[in-house]
Amino acid sequence: ERQRFENIRRNEEILRQLNIPELSRSQLQEKKQSQPTRQSLRLRGFTPDGSDAKREAEKVEKRREREKRVRMMGDLDLNSVRSDMTSIDDTNYFVDLLSKMRRFSDDESTISDDIDYSSIAGGADGFKTVQRSCRSLAIRMQWASVKVTPDRIYSIAVHPAKEKVLAAAGDKEGWLGFWDVNETVKSEDDDEDQPRTYMFQAHSAPITSTMYSPTDSNHLYTCSYDGSIRSFDFNQAKFMEAFRTEEPEYLLSSMDMDPNGQTIYLSTNEGKFGIKDI
Repeated sequence: ERQRFENIRRNEEILRQLNIPELSRSQLQEKKQSQPTRQSLRLRGFTPDGSDAKREAEKVEKRREREKRVRMMGDLDLNSVRSDMTSIDDTNYFVDLLSKMRRFSDDESTISDDIDYSSIAGGADGFKTVQRSCRSLAIRMQWASVKVTPDRIYSIAVHPAKEKVLAAAGDKEGWLGFWDVNETVKSEDDDEDQPRTYMFQAHSAPITSTMYSPTDSNHLYTCSYDGSIRSFDFNQAKFMEAFRTEEPEYLLSSMDMDPNGQTIYLSTNEGKFGIKDI
């Protein structure tokens, strides 16, 4: 300790001999504030007018927009979260569609994994014929692709009803899109038929999992990076809050349900695992 103090004294003596003027605390603070808070694009290896700089600037802007977003709380009514691409009339049409899907769901019977060949025409041979027919199936759609959500799709689910094909897709920005596959709508710009889709802001972050309840296909469950799980209730046409983490930074990366539809299993991208009894 004595040696340390001796070193300090000797250093101070050297500084006095050099006649270096001392900076006041205010000058030090001013100097600190005057330093640039971030490097220029040129120092980071980008040309100011180049495509790399533009992409970098767009990434920064998108990140700031994501940081501004606040997690949506509570239950959400359809009209409060519908996209500008989904009008009020479209939303009402979608509610009518939900009533049809509910009827289809009520008529469903439990499907067994075991194959009863006696119920198939031709028995086991008839089943093989059906298999061969399925292998020859091809995609024959009117459109090369269908825009169901504004951004990249992270998860999809198809309603189990046999009478109607309703596909749901969750995207990177938290939008949940529905596509009524076999229905079309007239375009306002031309006379050509367009796919019938609906779009709603179910979450404020990527929807990582989308699935129907194994016991009640009137409930579509979605989990998201915003730390919440929602159940879209066909009966009420509402997004009901089924679960949310105490801290929004818990990013829910996946979910599943038990066969009874009463327990949700969930995990985060940090490796945490949770069980929710609904």
